Amino acid sequence: MADRKRIVLTDEIMNDYLDTANTKSLNEMMFKAYEGEIADIKKSNPKLKDASPIKLAMLDAGITGSSIIKDFTAQNVGSWLLPAFIDERLNEEIPTFSLMPYLCTNVTPANSLSVLATKLNMIDDEENKSNVEMKRVQEGADFPIAELKLAESAIKLFKYGRAVQATYEALQYMRVDMFSRTMDMIANDIADKQSDRAINVLVNGDGNDNKIKTISTATTDVVTVDDLLELAMQFQDNSGVPVTTLVTNRDFYKQIYKMMFSTEDVRGVTNGFTFNTPQFNNVNVNLVWSSKVPKISNKNAVIALNNNVTLTKYVANNMNMREIQQNIRNQTQLGVISEISGFAKYNDKAALALISK
Repeated sequence: MADRKRIVLTDEIMNDYLDTANTKSLNEMMFKAYEGEIADIKKSNPKLKDASPIKLAMLDAGITGSSIIKDFTAQNVGSWLLPAFIDERLNEEIPTFSLMPYLCTNVTPANSLSVLATKLNMIDDEENKSNVEMKRVQEGADFPIAELKLAESAIKLFKYGRAVQATYEALQYMRVDMFSRTMDMIANDIADKQSDRAINVLVNGDGNDNKIKTISTATTDVVTVDDLLELAMQFQDNSGVPVTTLVTNRDFYKQIYKMMFSTEDVRGVTNGFTFNTPQFNNVNVNLVWSSKVPKISNKNAVIALNNNVTLTKYVANNMNMREIQQNIRNQTQLGVISEISGFAKYNDKAALALISK
C-alpha cells in the first residue's frame, strides 16, 4: 500500500476526456485509469468508500478542506486538479439548489450546436391518435403504427457562462472549504438561471409552434381546489400521464400552500363510506415557485407538467469544463464556467397552464 501509484489527473486523461467523441465523465475516466489503486484505498479506509477519484487525487496531493488554494499549484499536483475540483463541486451543488429535478429529468448529449429534438407524436394529430389506440386486428393484417418523430424546427444550443476573477492574494490564502462555499453561491445562481430557461420553454415553446395551452380559474386572481383538480384532470386527459409538478408565482403559490384538507370534516352517506381515487392516490405533486414564471395573456398562471416527459435538456458533449487562467500583468486568476445547452419539449401535450380569469 505504501508504494502504490498516486492518483493524478494527468494531461493524457484530460485530453481523452475533452475529446468530442467522449461521453464519459471525468470521474469515470479517472476510475478506469486507477481502478486497482482506488479499490485498495477504499478497502484500507472505509471512510473513503464514497470518495470520488477527484477527491482521492486531492488527498494524494495533500489537499484537504483546511488547505489553502495555492496548494493546488504545488509541484507534482498538476494544472488540471483545481479546474476539476471546481467542476465537480458545481456539478454536486447545482442539483441541490436547482428546481431542475422538478422541471426536467431528461438530459441528452448533443454532438452539434443545432439539434432536431426527438418528439413524442402519439397524440399530435387525429390519424396518429387513432393509431395509438388498441384495436382489433384481423388475422394477417398490419398493426396500426404510432409515430415517434423529430421536431420540424431545430433546437439551437447556446453557450451560457460566467467568469469569476480574484487576485492572487485572495486566492493564495483562501482555505479550500471557504472556497467551496463560494462555489455553492455560484452554483445557486447558475441553478436559478437554468430553471428560468426551462420555464420559458415550457410557456413559450421551443420554436416548434408549441406554446403552452391554457384553462382559466373560476374567479379572478383566486385559485381553488376545484381549479387545481380540473387542471390535473385535463392535464392527464391531454398527456396520458399524471402531473408531477406545479410551478407558479408567489401569489398563487401562497394560496395553494395554505390549502388544507381535513379528513375529520368529511362524512360519507353512512359511517365507513369512503371513496378511493386510484388515479391520484399514488401521485405526489411537487409545488414550486419562481419569480420568473411569466404571465400568460397578462394573467397569473399555474403551470402543470410531468418532469419525466415534458422537457428534454440537450447539452453539447464535453463543453462544460471549468477553466482557470492566470494573468501575470495584474496578478489575478480568472475562472470561466460555461455550458452549451438548450431545452426542448418532448411531449407538447404534457404542459398545461391554469391562468387567472
